[in-house]
Amino acid sequence: MIELVSNQLVFRFPEIHPECSLTVTLHRTLRIPDDGREYPLPPSLGHFPMVHVDDHSSRAPKKWLGRGGIAIPMWQSEAMWIQFNPSQVIGRASPWPFAVRVACGKVSAVTGKVWSKKLLVDDYVVCPLQPWLDGFVTDEGQIKQFVAAPLGLGATVEGQVTKKEEFGGLQIEVIPMNLSEYDKRYPYAPPFQTHRSILRGVGSSNTLYGSTTITNSLSGNIGSLGTHIYANNSIGTCTTTGSTGVLGSKGPTSDYWEGGSSLCSNDLSVRSINTCMLSAVDNMTLKDPEVALDMGMGMGGRMKQQIFKDPYGLKTWSKKHTSRVFIHMCNSLGWRYLTGLEPSTVPLTASDYTARGFAWFHYYEENASSLKGTETLKKVKSVAEYSKKKKIPILPENQPAHVTIGQTLMIQSKNLGKVRSGSWAK
Repeated sequence: MIELVSNQLVFRFPEIHPECSLTVTLHRTLRIPDDGREYPLPPSLGHFPMVHVDDHSSRAPKKWLGRGGIAIPMWQSEAMWIQFNPSQVIGRASPWPFAVRVACGKVSAVTGKVWSKKLLVDDYVVCPLQPWLDGFVTDEGQIKQFVAAPLGLGATVEGQVTKKEEFGGLQIEVIPMNLSEYDKRYPYAPPFQTHRSILRGVGSSNTLYGSTTITNSLSGNIGSLGTHIYANNSIGTCTTTGSTGVLGSKGPTSDYWEGGSSLCSNDLSVRSINTCMLSAVDNMTLKDPEVALDMGMGMGGRMKQQIFKDPYGLKTWSKKHTSRVFIHMCNSLGWRYLTGLEPSTVPLTASDYTARGFAWFHYYEENASSLKGTETLKKVKSVAEYSKKKKIPILPENQPAHVTIGQTLMIQSKNLGKVRSGSWAK
């Protein structure tokens, strides 16, 4: 069973255990420069808003309705990272482990293989060992960032691997650990140990413009820190704490910060990113909504991130109890057409962020084995490389960012509505 709760997907498996669940959050983030350098992990800038496809059946494409799931808005070339938060079971030393398959256009983000009904070795991530996934695995300890790209131009990973752009979007399947395996590995034993939540958001772990309140990302609707940077739905205004000021919206091409020490300079309202991001597919008139609504995922800049090998083995996963969701991605005009709502505000650039001296993040585990990547994904061109080759302006503002600080996060070893999963065959 999948539920949409406060712009987060909650995968529940009561048939396994009453407390067996995994929350998946899609975070807006900085698009790191695709300049050949390796960058640390960027922060969260809040959650992407989500809607049930079935709630917009009069305007959603027929193929979307067939696949079920949810829809989110993404600006062309906007970046994303995915957070996995498994449930803590009362009286146990570990949260419930899950195997999670992630695909873009039904092409695995881990191996580059086309989606299969069968769970394959090293073709998934394991939670809670893997709290985040920021992109496609291209080498050991290295990924390339998830970046939204229009369908029909061939820039997506799906287009380059399969030579077709048929599906687009993001696909997630969750498989829980068998009850017997969990009982064997994590028996009831006092004292109760609480799983350590690892926060990853704007600023340091303690302060952002004078605010010292930190909340877990699941406890509210404001992202990973108890400080507003973007409202989840980014409609109207969003008040920040301290002296940061207010983020407002004056229309589709005018976003601004006012008051206090602004995070973004006022030239954001006239920056070329607005016109660039509305190029190509975004400028279509929506006479053919089935084409204009769809977005896919391409590769962005190079990032340092370990993707850990499965320490448990295939036999530990309850393959009879799986749950999957199709996440459709709208461009800005498509979101307005589908929902009647304004899309989230234009995302910050890496240069905006680093200019204010905010933290980037490192996350590692010294004793865990990492996946080494596959030749399939190593050969895929990033959106910047593809854009340059084809002379298509689909990646605006790709200037290098001079990262001078970082925060290291190391593993410590030890409104509800059901989301429908339809047929993905077509």
